[in-house]
Amino acid sequence: MIHIDPELLKSTWLALSEPISNRHAFSSKAILEEVADEGWMHGYQLDDLVHDSELRLARSSSCVDLRALSEAMGYRWLSTYRRPNMRSNGAVGTQSLSAVDAAAFLLDLQTLGFAIDPWPLVDRLRPAIA
Repeated sequence: MIHIDPELLKSTWLALSEPISNRHAFSSKAILEEVADEGWMHGYQLDDLVHDSELRLARSSSCVDLRALSEAMGYRWLSTYRRPNMRSNGAVGTQSLSAVDAAAFLLDLQTLGFAIDPWPLVDRLRPAIA
């Protein structure tokens, strides 16, 4: 059974109820190709994708907590670390979804009615999951 916080459900409904922006569509292909190459969608990449392609999710009036929504849908965020380009004593990690989970979550957002185009990522991952 899915449990969704009432405030999260309310913010998601508010976002879906807003008119779709007439902005020119941003090509999210570059972000999604990077996700496919790395195997992970970092939180900042999801934020960038949403801010560039679906403002209804990012507006302050609705401001949907995408991490909470994805977790309510059963997706798991993990701590990931990038290998530094040079020797370093420190490491920086981010919370990330696997590329496959990210594609599934983006498909779920599209199914809900948000203007998200997950197909560049889905098409890149298809050979690996077929």
